[in-house]
Amino acid sequence: MKRIILMRHGKAENLELGGEDVDRPLDERGRSQSRNAAMDLQAKGVIADRVLCSKAVRTRQTCDIVCEVLGLSTSMVMYEDDLYLAAPFDIMAQLCALPSSVNTVLVVGHNPGLSELAASFSKRIGLLGTAGIAMLDVDIKEWLDLASYPTPIFVDWSDKLA
Repeated sequence: MKRIILMRHGKAENLELGGEDVDRPLDERGRSQSRNAAMDLQAKGVIADRVLCSKAVRTRQTCDIVCEVLGLSTSMVMYEDDLYLAAPFDIMAQLCALPSSVNTVLVVGHNPGLSELAASFSKRIGLLGTAGIAMLDVDIKEWLDLASYPTPIFVDWSDKLA
């Protein structure tokens, strides 16, 4: 059994004139949302073996908060350029490339890709709000098998707005 936790970054500051989207940091609300979502994961006893994170500043900050709350080492975080504003197919490619030793993966990324991927697994999952989480269990031994897996078991979904 493998577990996938899809988490959208917390609320980010508005794009400054002439600024780059990738450089937008979390605002105060986004930091609070990220901490609350991480505490929700902690309360449910969820711990990841690996974290995949987009290179954007807001996802990195969200990831840092989650790792701090859950007591995860930053050495288990892989910052992936391909996860920045990634389509569902690109996220799946990252998941399928994971080693079999990883049992639970947390993906910190962006909409619409995360929400579309989550919805493709379960129609019960709607649009992930900022710091929203979708958690899915799949009965596979190798991550590569995820590409042909029919439907994972929908475990939990929270759309935390602080």
